Amino acid sequence: MCRALDLRPDLGSSQITAGARSERAIRPAVPRGWRYEPTGDGIGVLAGAAAFAPGTVRADRPWDPDEYGPLAQRFLADGYPGSALCVLKSLTSYDRAAVRLMGEAYRQLGRELHAERAELWLRLHPSD
Repeated sequence: MCRALDLRPDLGSSQITAGARSERAIRPAVPRGWRYEPTGDGIGVLAGAAAFAPGTVRADRPWDPDEYGPLAQRFLADGYPGSALCVLKSLTSYDRAAVRLMGEAYRQLGRELHAERAELWLRLHPSD
């Protein structure tokens, strides 16, 4: 990922803490025709602009479990998997329903590795 985004982290930096975490906000260079939206997980979503609904999904708010599912499903049904991921990646914890939706969003974006990781998580966590 670092190579693709032309990032070269200084591994000796004091900004990188135990567990390889950094307080630095991620703001990748956005290729023409793409869009980046920050999310509550600190990573964000970078995808083709067409993968996002018009406007911005507020990632800095706590999502009610009864609210995130229908909103993410609506984004997916409308062809906006990037916006669906913005909602889902901003959750503070994941349940099976959220991970299923994440897998679908990743699949719609053509990110099979991430979709397969979601499927593995579902197999490893057979119940909520």
